[in-house]
Amino acid sequence: MVGHCTGSIAPTASPSFETLVELGYGCPEAYSESVEYESGDLVMVEASIDPSRKVVYECKAMPSGAFCNSGIQFSPGSPNSDLGWKLKGFCNGTMTPTASPAGVDAASACAAIPVYSPVGNYDSGDRVRKGDKIYECRGFPFYLWCSNAFYEPQDLPGLWSQVWKQTGTC
Repeated sequence: MVGHCTGSIAPTASPSFETLVELGYGCPEAYSESVEYESGDLVMVEASIDPSRKVVYECKAMPSGAFCNSGIQFSPGSPNSDLGWKLKGFCNGTMTPTASPAGVDAASACAAIPVYSPVGNYDSGDRVRKGDKIYECRGFPFYLWCSNAFYEPQDLPGLWSQVWKQTGTC
């Protein structure tokens, strides 16, 4: 015999959406394991279908934000989600798209982005170009290696992608 008990356990309260704040700008894109998330990224998780309830999470800042890309075990709404995700509130509808930029000359925009230099001094958020590709130095703690020539952005997969993120082309 392991032990005994008397009486009964009182039932717990059902989860309530009244305590969450409605985010008035619509729902962000649904969470996907195939997307690489960064600090500050917002995602939507459908908590229930009938009635429809959509919950919004934000990827935390580093180092906790590393859990945002650690698989289904750490996805928003999972038992481990609080390691990398912060519950922001609930949402309805879709986010309004932003207006596309007008009158931007691609050649001059690319010329404004400095060419990568193996002896450059780079910080989080710095953008460089190499060939026709644009790269951005990742946030903490990865930016600490952006100035290291070993992590120079490449066309091939490699360790450099832990430090730099390709953000576009010229």
